[in-house]
This record gives sequence, structure tokens and C-alpha cells, in this order.
Amino acid sequence: MITAPALQPAAPPQPHPLRVNSDVGSAVHDDQPPVLVVGWLQSWYSMGRALLECVSGCTCSAAELEGFQPTRKTTEVTTGRFPISPHPNCRVRFTVANNTPNGTPRFKVTSLAVSAQDGILNNTYASVWPGAR
Repeated sequence: MITAPALQPAAPPQPHPLRVNSDVGSAVHDDQPPVLVVGWLQSWYSMGRALLECVSGCTCSAAELEGFQPTRKTTEVTTGRFPISPHPNCRVRFTVANNTPNGTPRFKVTSLAVSAQDGILNNTYASVWPGAR
């Protein structure tokens, strides 16, 4: 797990690449790719969004991660799972967006991990908030 301070971009936004080993070996089933598990801060106050991309070594679909949560007056860590191809030297990048709805170009990654997909992972990262999605 990697923890990082809140990322605040200069203008224009600066990418923040991280190296991960997404080659989880024999734990991965042939028909299911490993998943990149990302934790980030979501808050009703002063948070923006970031774009997650795989930039070298591995492949994944780009994803926009939202840090602004206006419906609850809380600050919480949320997690997302993203399929990723196996590679021992995978580089992923978080680019903080300047065009956020609340005008705050700030985003905080709280954790980053790679895991095999299985029923346990799907249950482990299920939402714990009633009615949350």
C-alpha cells in the first residue's frame, strides 16, 4: 500500500506516475485480469477529480476518479477496482483536473494495490454505507 499527500497541480495539471507490479503470477485466473485497487479521499469540501491512466508496461482503461462528494457532509476514503494487464514494471499516472465543478484542483490518493480477481475481492470491497453506490 502506498500513501501520498494531497496532490495539487500547478497550471497546467502535472501528472503523478507511480510504479506497481501488476504481475500477480499464478494467483490470476487465465480468464480474469488482475485488478488495480485504488483508494482516494472523497469529501464535500475542497476536493476535485483526477484521471487514472496506465502509461507504460501494462494496459488499463482510463478512469476519472471523483473526489468531490456534495451529498453528505463527510470526508471518507472510497475505493475503486480497475482491470489491469499483468506486468512487473507497470506505470500508472494520476493527473489532477483543473476543471472541477467546485473549482478545487486537489485530489488525494490514499492507497494503491494489485490483486487477483475473485469472489472474495468482490465481497471485500462492497459498499458498507446503506444505500451507497
